[in-house]
Amino acid sequence: DYGRGHWGHEHYSDRNEFSEADGNAFERAWSDGAADDGPAGRLDFAMDAPLNTDPQVRHVKLLEDRYICAMRRGHPLAKDKLTLEQYLSLSHIHISSRRSGLGLVDLALGKMGLQRKIALRSQHYLMATQVIDQTDMAVTVPERFARRHNLHQVDLPVDIMPLETHIYWHESTDQDPANRWMREQMIEIAQQVTAQQDL
Repeated sequence: DYGRGHWGHEHYSDRNEFSEADGNAFERAWSDGAADDGPAGRLDFAMDAPLNTDPQVRHVKLLEDRYICAMRRGHPLAKDKLTLEQYLSLSHIHISSRRSGLGLVDLALGKMGLQRKIALRSQHYLMATQVIDQTDMAVTVPERFARRHNLHQVDLPVDIMPLETHIYWHESTDQDPANRWMREQMIEIAQQVTAQQDL
């Protein structure tokens, strides 16, 4: 729902007319069976991080966003800077579209022989904001998401790669007018989002 916060809201709030592409089936993550769903007509496109996909799958980078630590305003550690010790002292919400596995920040900490306390695991960013607003938990999220939801944000005390969002589609739909139109809308929205951040 991080991606849909951009795509769904921006797409429908800025356009009064819907094209024949509306109603496309898309997923927030490119699953193992998606390469078969494309040509079968069950999936038009998906959005996910960079992946090693089937050669028949096309993709384009849409957005890049750096990760920050977010917490409620008024949190005891809601300051301008967060030390590594303070970050590790927090109870964290881990957000992932996948049901298991570590996040980028966990891998970075692991290389240092460190581990954060994951108190809650969620597949949805929006659920995490509701928990954050009512507790002293923290969440590592893309910066744009924290801004959109008015969370206090502070730089991470550990370096991790930024989040890249790519759009994926099967080559069988590459020249499909409706699919191509929708992909063009997604690319245009991504450019607008990037331009707004650069202001």
